[in-house]
Amino acid sequence: MIRKSDEIMFGVTERKLKELRETYKKGMTIQLDYMDDPQAPEIGTKGKIDYVDDAGTVHVSWENGGSLGLIPSEGDCFHIVAEEENSNTEQKDLDDMEIEI
Repeated sequence: MIRKSDEIMFGVTERKLKELRETYKKGMTIQLDYMDDPQAPEIGTKGKIDYVDDAGTVHVSWENGGSLGLIPSEGDCFHIVAEEENSNTEQKDLDDMEIEI
């Protein structure tokens, strides 16, 4: 039985959409584990979340320059990259920079 709070919009319940938006926030770094799409980035590619749309698609700007969305309800798999790993990557990038005076 679908309750009023669980109305379906674009094939996704309101509750599931709220859960997706609370879990996958703008700017969060993720890493691709699996995507059944010929345009998919390579497994292991990282990206930053842009937003979750009303259909439950997680839109991502990938490190390879692409911007393909993930659809968790269709079997696309990815995981959140730990904040510590994000910080280490950013610090490494800073350490590699040459500073001219």
